[in-house]
Amino acid sequence: MRTHSQCIVLGAVAVVLAFGLTMANAQGVPGVDPNKCLAGKTKCVNEKVAGLLKCRENCQKNPAKCGGAQTACEDKVKTKFDGGTKGVAKSCFGKLEAKSGKGNPKKDCTTTGDLAAMEAKVDACVADVVAELEGIAGPTLTPTPVRTPTPVITATPGGGGQANVSFTVNASAEQVQAFKVEVGYPTAKGSFTGSADTTACTTDDADIFLPNDNDSGTLILVASQVEGALVFPVVINCAFDQAGGQTLAAGDLTPDVVEVSDTDGNPLDPGTISVDPAVS
Repeated sequence: MRTHSQCIVLGAVAVVLAFGLTMANAQGVPGVDPNKCLAGKTKCVNEKVAGLLKCRENCQKNPAKCGGAQTACEDKVKTKFDGGTKGVAKSCFGKLEAKSGKGNPKKDCTTTGDLAAMEAKVDACVADVVAELEGIAGPTLTPTPVRTPTPVITATPGGGGQANVSFTVNASAEQVQAFKVEVGYPTAKGSFTGSADTTACTTDDADIFLPNDNDSGTLILVASQVEGALVFPVVINCAFDQAGGQTLAAGDLTPDVVEVSDTDGNPLDPGTISVDPAVS
């Protein structure tokens, strides 16, 4: 039995501070004073959790709604939460933060710049719940991230076996504190070792690192410093399980920088970050 759940951590107010996110100095105490932004963000998180679980429920009821159908369902839920191609400003959090800082304590947000961190927590929470219900063993979550070196893996000649995948992340601006990257990959060639919060990716270059592979062609990578800026380059190493007869190439991987924030919690242009994949 797991001693902690990803969802327990998600529900704790302390998770905001754990990511080093900027406090907006809003007025009001949760449970005592009304705060529409805080309530709105809680609703955003609640709706995403419920939406993703509904997509999985549909798959469980009808296998025809698994695979691509489930991915399409999840994409709609995610787009509503993070703004999709329209950007952070159109995200559930972004719309609430746009009304903050105008001197109205009922609308001032208690935190800003926390979209990527909370989205990763939601994804991990849902993956944890699904794994528990479907009888898939999962890890015990510990409060402090423990860095472990990525084992050296040798790719099998002629395809199959495991390959080492590295992502070298660079920034063209200073004071970058956090970033979120989604990496597309061809499932016909395999998938990253592990799943959800057990994905076999590590880095020594960030205080907080959350890899998450949905096993449907998208690997999510979130990195953040608790205090101050990240020091670039940030190098992330992952293990990839190649399908029989298949060999993964760097060109098969399509990194998409979704969100970047600075040390003040302000969003930065995603173009600030570049990601170079390599396969060995």
